[in-house]
Order: sequence, then structure tokens, then C-alpha cells
Amino acid sequence: LNVRGGSVETVRELTEFAKCIPGFVDLFLNDQVTLLKYGVHEAIFAMLPSLMNKDGLLVANGKGFVTREFLS
Repeated sequence: LNVRGGSVETVRELTEFAKCIPGFVDLFLNDQVTLLKYGVHEAIFAMLPSLMNKDGLLVANGKGFVTREFLS
């Protein structure tokens, strides 16, 4: 299980996306970092529904499955 690796990839993708937003790169670096720091959680939570179904949650890059009973 490489949760950290998936999170690092998400941060990288979010950073690349943010650089495409007009004006983002013109912000002070500290402001960019702050926006990314707080935005990455929303990005990860937005991805969760695509990993879930009525029976549970897909984890570890699709190599594992956690049942709803286990999560309860």
C-alpha cells in the first residue's frame, strides 16, 4: 500500500493544473503554496467517489478493496 505515493502524484497533478490557471503563477510563491496546500485535500476527496461503490472502497491503486463492513 503506497498511499503517500498516490498523494504525491495528486499534488504534482494539482500543481501542474494550477499553473495553467491564468494569473496563478503571478501570485507570490507563498500564496501559491498556501492555495495548493489547502486545495490538495479537496482534490483527493473529489477523487474518492470514483473509487467507491455500494460495497466498499478501492485502495492501493486498484490492488485492494476495503468493504463497507470493515469501514463501519
